[in-house]
Amino acid sequence: MSDQKKSEFEEQFQNALSASLKKVTVSDELRQKLMGRLQAETRESVPEGLSEEVASDFEQRLARAVQRSQDWAPEDQVALRTESAVSAKMGKNVLSERSVHALIDGAQAPADLKELEAPPDKVRFLQSVRGEVRRTTQEMKAPESVRAGVMRALEGEIPSQRNKVIAFPTRAQWSRGVKTLTSLAAAFALVFLTIFGSADAALANSVRADHKMCCDKAMKLQPDGPPSGLKAMLQSKFGAVPVPPVDESWDLRVSNVCHADDGQPMVHLLYTRDGQDGKLESISFHFLPDMDGKRASKYALDQQELHELNDDADFPVVGWVEGNWVCTACSPELNADQLKHVFDGGI
Repeated sequence: MSDQKKSEFEEQFQNALSASLKKVTVSDELRQKLMGRLQAETRESVPEGLSEEVASDFEQRLARAVQRSQDWAPEDQVALRTESAVSAKMGKNVLSERSVHALIDGAQAPADLKELEAPPDKVRFLQSVRGEVRRTTQEMKAPESVRAGVMRALEGEIPSQRNKVIAFPTRAQWSRGVKTLTSLAAAFALVFLTIFGSADAALANSVRADHKMCCDKAMKLQPDGPPSGLKAMLQSKFGAVPVPPVDESWDLRVSNVCHADDGQPMVHLLYTRDGQDGKLESISFHFLPDMDGKRASKYALDQQELHELNDDADFPVVGWVEGNWVCTACSPELNADQLKHVFDGGI
């Protein structure tokens, strides 16, 4: 391949990669095609007692249970010793994935396993999974010449383009992702979140999903409009909640403690109003308690200063820090400038 063709290929590849990173939503045309196919599908009857609210509640509880299971899960070596004793009693090797991972990592095999050989298929499978994870996470360092070339290219970018460069996760992040392979389901969820999203993106996705779920429920449960007498939750067990900067044109529809994707609580205040074109507009404020100050350090947020957490023009999310709270505001009907305009006279 000639130098000119190589240059053309690299330029086309970079343009394609840049375009793919700028927008994560699908086009309206593709969305319409998918909706058309889904509507054409034969709908099976829903089991008795099952509704969208029940299904959503189950999904939330399952996500929180998986998250909590990782908080109290014992060390791999503890699981190895326990399952080795059980295997000896049963007379066959019943080691789980966690115990096999401990052996792969170099843990000393307990005496109970001397007569019981680990299933070779399981060991080979887990070694292959770990190898593929490490390969996809690019744990091997690139040559210094390549690194220097990348740094020179980044330094040559104009300032307006620098904030679009996505930083690679640190080696500590990769190590944490690989070592948390306590179960395949939780492992792949963690690895994909680490590879394809930052903490800011994860927070934005979490509050967007909660807004959509609560807004859909509110519209179904409040067909006659906003409930009378509903007060915003400005006092909680976590302390005084920041006052949302909304005027009298907004009606409070939801005031509740919801949970983020990582299982942590957040005070959710959902407001709606009639827009100028007659369409309903909605805006959600999420306040996440940060009593020890560790949560705020994960995000690119400042005290009393708004920052965009994503570049999704169709569903913008802004965030800031106020006291001991990490705060966000999002709306699928407002663009980023309109969303920030809501804060005029506020923070």
